[in-house]
Amino acid sequence: MASTSAASSSSSSSSSSVPAAEVVEQALLDALAKTGVVENTLELAAAHGFDHSRDITPRVLSLEATDYATKTVLSTVKIQPTELLELFGKHGTPERVMYDLTPKDGTYVSKEDLTERTKARFAEIGFDVKFADGAFGKAMSNKFFQSEKRDGTMFVTGVPNAPEDPLAAPIARMRAGEALNDKEVQALKARKIVEAVTVKYYRLERGPA
Repeated sequence: MASTSAASSSSSSSSSSVPAAEVVEQALLDALAKTGVVENTLELAAAHGFDHSRDITPRVLSLEATDYATKTVLSTVKIQPTELLELFGKHGTPERVMYDLTPKDGTYVSKEDLTERTKARFAEIGFDVKFADGAFGKAMSNKFFQSEKRDGTMFVTGVPNAPEDPLAAPIARMRAGEALNDKEVQALKARKIVEAVTVKYYRLERGPA
């Protein structure tokens, strides 16, 4: 059996000299040998540090073709970060960046001037400058600014010790790999910081071979 040779090879050689395909196949066969079933190949992949698409899928197809296993294709929805998670985690959300550029000593700046400053800063740190268009409204909603109108023009000053950005904590926990509650996930999804991705996996049963 291919599984026997893979086991012998892995015991007599260093793991770096064993082809990844044989290591993955042996892990699948070992799991099937215990109970006759692997309920979720995503969990097996995570436990062994395998990439599911690259490592698990080809081995599952190979084992099925040689009658060592039969598969059922299943799927689950996973929440995965977009590139914005790292950007916002490193620099803050667009509204927080805008707040950081605002005077906090009672000096007022016009909305237009602040928006231009913000766009220049966004270009420096890799944000889409279009984020500046919505950043002002979100900063106002978060009570980051005090505002006044002068001859129809909006002026703002930053609130000293402004409230915490409501997205800061869930972003930090997501970056740390911690679980978020549904409300936090929805808040990050609304800002395209995370996205729901359908991931296929397999339930395996021991085959007739």
